[in-house]
Amino acid sequence: CGNSAYVCKSVIVNVPSVAPTGATANPNPVCGTNSSTLTVSGGSLGTGAAWNWHTGSCAGPVVGTGSSITVAPGVATTYFVNAIGTCNTTSCASVLLSINPIPTIGLGSVSSATICNGQSTTITPSGASSYTIMPGGTVGTSFVVSPTSTTNYTINGTSSSGCISSTSTDLNTTIVVNPIPTIGLGSISSATICSGQSTIITPSGALSYTITPGGTTGTSFNVSPTTTTQYTCFVTDANGCSINQSVNVTVSAPLTVAASAHT
Repeated sequence: CGNSAYVCKSVIVNVPSVAPTGATANPNPVCGTNSSTLTVSGGSLGTGAAWNWHTGSCAGPVVGTGSSITVAPGVATTYFVNAIGTCNTTSCASVLLSINPIPTIGLGSVSSATICNGQSTTITPSGASSYTIMPGGTVGTSFVVSPTSTTNYTINGTSSSGCISSTSTDLNTTIVVNPIPTIGLGSISSATICSGQSTIITPSGALSYTITPGGTTGTSFNVSPTTTTQYTCFVTDANGCSINQSVNVTVSAPLTVAASAHT
């Protein structure tokens, strides 16, 4: 009777996936909430397969797909990766992403938060291994500052693991600078006197003064030096800032009269 015609049928052969041999995180560890890139290594994808990243376990929730993903967990987390496809689901490879904390900077000490203009104070932070202070940009573990006006200092820190404090964990401290009081020589009745005489020194610029030598406090001073003397008037304001003004009082030697002999 003869042969029928041929009928051809295609057969699709699906390829199974091969399990990954490992996974890496770069960088690892990370600081705080910084991100890291996870990358699968080894293995191969079969038909209709994709790399799936999980947390908790190999059967945990999927947090991303692909040969590489970027994560920022904020806490130490183990990630698992496997291939899921038409033919099979492979076993997982895993990687632990470790977290180093962001340092929180505190004020260990400040020798004085209020100073007089021209003075200095020492700021010593705490919470990190080294610090950078602004303004100034100096790096160290403590800082001697001499601001000429009230200044807010911002200090960030770097931990031993290299993590740097953030804006929310930086230290901000204000040094208040009080002005130096003014003092002048209002008047002196006489800067040159004869021995046995006196003169009046009247400073200006404050409500009261202390004069040395003598240690007297007042608003004017009647002095009777026996030799040429430098007088210094001191004034300290309510903020504890002080200044002084000096004046010399010259004492002239008395005249001597020579006796004459008569015969």
